[in-house]
Formats: sequence, structure tokens, C-alpha cells
Amino acid sequence: MPCGINFSFETALFGYWRLDIGTVCKQLVGKMKYIQDGKRIFQALLVVALALGALLLWLGQNPTVPDILHTNPKLAPVIPDLGPDVMRSVTEIYRRGAARGMRPDVFAKMGDSITAYRPFLFPIGDGKYDVGRHWRLLPVIDRFSIRKLGGGKNSFNRDSYAGVRAWGAEHALEVGLSPCPGITPVECEIKTIKPTFALVMFGTNNVDRNYDEFVVDIEKIILILIREGVVPILSTIPDAPWTKKAAAEAHMANHVILEIAARHKIPALNYWKALQDLPNRGISYDGVHPSVAPEGSGVFTEKALRYGHNMRSFTFLQTLAKLTGALD
Repeated sequence: MPCGINFSFETALFGYWRLDIGTVCKQLVGKMKYIQDGKRIFQALLVVALALGALLLWLGQNPTVPDILHTNPKLAPVIPDLGPDVMRSVTEIYRRGAARGMRPDVFAKMGDSITAYRPFLFPIGDGKYDVGRHWRLLPVIDRFSIRKLGGGKNSFNRDSYAGVRAWGAEHALEVGLSPCPGITPVECEIKTIKPTFALVMFGTNNVDRNYDEFVVDIEKIILILIREGVVPILSTIPDAPWTKKAAAEAHMANHVILEIAARHKIPALNYWKALQDLPNRGISYDGVHPSVAPEGSGVFTEKALRYGHNMRSFTFLQTLAKLTGALD
């Protein structure tokens, strides 16, 4: 009787879980050696099968149990999985936004300096890019480059009202920091450019400072986007190696980010995972910001994709291409 079935998983909300079916099975087999009655053996196996089936059913149906394949940064895919539940949610948000006048060729960028700095997406908007062998990204680059959003800028190279250096998630919700009177920077960005999509990556400036606030604020941002009919693309953050506390909280933050995305059934770009095999995990000499290829951050050749900012722009374009392809 095969008994080598064991698996474990970890979530930020529920901690470390281990389902040790193998040990239970081996103990049961040991006892069965002393059972001669075939009927009792069958009954024992039936009880085990029913118990296991009930456990798996509960794990699948209980809404308080997160999807471990999509909420653990080590297991979740880099490019969002657009399964039936996510597509239903995204389609509903997309249609609500279309009715409100959101533009299908516009996206917003929301985040801190990793988002606001010029290496992220700006070269693409300026036409300074090289997709290498990834020619399938050209249509999505064209799509979001055409629409001018003031000052001759497009979605790629426009400065965002909700993407500013040194910001944490709380700043994107602070009315006093918005150029639009009476509303938050997130709402101002939506009102100004009417985007269909919004890439959201906060957390680096919250870890080791006000992590507990971040957990609440990042979800508030997502709820505003959903309410307004903007499809959120929630991104995990890079490692934060400058202190042990920061590193631990960045790890927890990525679990929370993926759990929020799973709960609201929205796309999650697992940027953290995309960085793990890069030199220095895609972080530059300053220990905080992603690295940039010498050729420039808009280059997606195999060599250039060994750098953090290049990988971020590349995976975001892949995500946009996947979403627009599914919605068109």
C-alpha cells in the first residue's frame, strides 16, 4: 500500500501547515498486519478514504483557507494565472470601467520610487527599447504608446500622481498629497487619465517602518480601483535586505499581497519570484532599487533580463499582453 504522501505549505495568515498522510498511513498499515478479517480491513480503508476526502473538500470550499498555490510567493506564478474566477472578476471590473469611460489603451502606475524612477517603463514610452526575440510584446507596446495623456506623454512615460519617490501605501490615500482637491492621489490619477488597468506595487517603504498600516492601506487602494472600474494588477515587492526586520516584513508583505489578490480575484504579478534567480536577486548596489542593464532598462535580450528593472518592465508587458488578449 503506497504511503509516501506528505506535503506542507506556509501562509502569512495561517502559518506553517503540514499534512502528514504518509505517517498516518504507515501506522494504519502496521496495525492491519494483525487484522485477519477482510471486512474490517475494507472498513478501515473506507474510513481513511472518507476522512481524506472530507479534508480535501473542506480545504477546497472553506472561504477562510487561502489558495496555497497562488498565495505563497515561492509557488505562485510570475505572470498572473487568469483562471475562471479571476477572469469573471476582471471582466466585471472591466465592463464597469468601460461604462464609466475608462480607456482600454491607458494604464496607471502606482507605487514608490521603484515605480516612479525613470528606468521603469519610461524608455518604452520614449521609443528606446529592444524586445529581442520577444516580438509578441510589440502590439501591447503600440497599444499603450499611442494615447497621449498630456505633455506628449503616454502611459509608459507619464509621471503618476499615485507613484512618487519615498511613498508608502498610506501616501497614495492622503488627500493632502493629491493635486485634485478633496480626493486621494489614487482617485486623482483615475480621474485624470481614466485607465483600464493599474499596476500597484507598494511595500518597500513600509517594511521596517509601518508594516501594520500597510496591510490595511494596500487593500484600501485595491478597493478604490475595483469600485471605480479599474482592473488592479497587484505586484509583489523585491527583497528588503537592509535589516532582519525589513527582510522578514517584506516576506510577510508578499504573502499578504498575494492573499489580497486571491481574495478579490484580481491579477497578481509575482515580481519577487522573477528576481530570485538574478544576480543579487535583481537589486542594485544601493541594496534597495532594482538593477539596470548597461544597455538600458528597455532592453529585453537574454543578457539584459539579468537585471531587476529590465525584468520588471518585461514581466509587466507580458501581464498586460495576457490581460488585453483575454479581454479583447
